[in-house]
Amino acid sequence: MVRAPGTAWCLALLPVTWVAFDALAFEMFGASDAERAALLFATLTNWVVVGVDSAALRRAGVRVSAWWGILLLPIYVILRARRADRSPIVPAAFFALAVAYLFFGDLALDGIDQL
Repeated sequence: MVRAPGTAWCLALLPVTWVAFDALAFEMFGASDAERAALLFATLTNWVVVGVDSAALRRAGVRVSAWWGILLLPIYVILRARRADRSPIVPAAFFALAVAYLFFGDLALDGIDQL
């Protein structure tokens, strides 16, 4: 069992940052460019977290290519849990938060827009 809980939980909580980036981009760039700015911020953050997590796993002796996370983040989350012999709580948290973001992300932005 590999110990890298900090990076694992950062990875699991990435969908929370997506909501924050949506709100930040909306406030900074307005409605017209907010979607592109939020996508850029989220993508760069995802890449950094995946890179740091992959490096931490590599130091612990587990090989999970960061390219999976750069290209297909859900696949990386699953591979990471399997290869590191970790419990499925991190992928479950990631997918639950991602689904919540997909369903409720627009509602949060509508609430911000009305303020």
